[in-house]
Amino acid sequence: MLAALPLLLGLPGTALAAPDAPEIPFTERYRVVQHGGIARAANSVITCLAPAVPDAVPCPEARAGAGGTNGDYEMTYIDVDDDPNTYNSSRADLRLPAGSRVTLARLYWGGNLRAGEQKPAEDNARVLFAEPGGNYKEVLADTVIGHRPTAVDDGFTASADVTDIVRYASSGAYTVAQLNVAMGHSPVGAWGGWTLVVVYEHPDAPLRTLSLWDGWRTVGDHGGGAGGASPPNS
Repeated sequence: MLAALPLLLGLPGTALAAPDAPEIPFTERYRVVQHGGIARAANSVITCLAPAVPDAVPCPEARAGAGGTNGDYEMTYIDVDDDPNTYNSSRADLRLPAGSRVTLARLYWGGNLRAGEQKPAEDNARVLFAEPGGNYKEVLADTVIGHRPTAVDDGFTASADVTDIVRYASSGAYTVAQLNVAMGHSPVGAWGGWTLVVVYEHPDAPLRTLSLWDGWRTVGDHGGGAGGASPPNS
């Protein structure tokens, strides 16, 4: 499995060249000393459609937490918006204390490009992002993208600065769409999702050193190198 910790300024409508790397050393991207904390919102854009192997528990039970892995199922896209032009989308609530001021917001996304289909890696650097009550904005990865194809999967992770969007929207339900992941069945699983990491300042919070690190590297192996993007840690 590949781990993605908080990595890649999404400038809407601007084409940025973000090179790929099979591994990216973990480094500190952001540090601040302030009264405040770190909040996150995250979701998947792919879910169970039907069992693909004998004895797999039914999808509703798997989604409720019963035993099972993505590799046991035919997987399909989540699409929660009402936009016919998006093929996947998911939503999650960002919860910040009332009166908070956002000092940094970074969006991370990633997944597996190879399952029942093979998605083009050229689309890894772009997603659509909407703040609570807002319209989609194109967000482009701003630094190196972690991308590691193997014999059994094709994993990637990317990220972008979305501070200017989140700072004025603050708490509420954020939506991410058009995340470049493959649906279908693979023995190592189809997966894909996103995490929004927000550093905030609040006068009633303790004085803290808040630090955000990110990178991309192998932390395990399944059948020759299964890749996956895990949620950022900070």
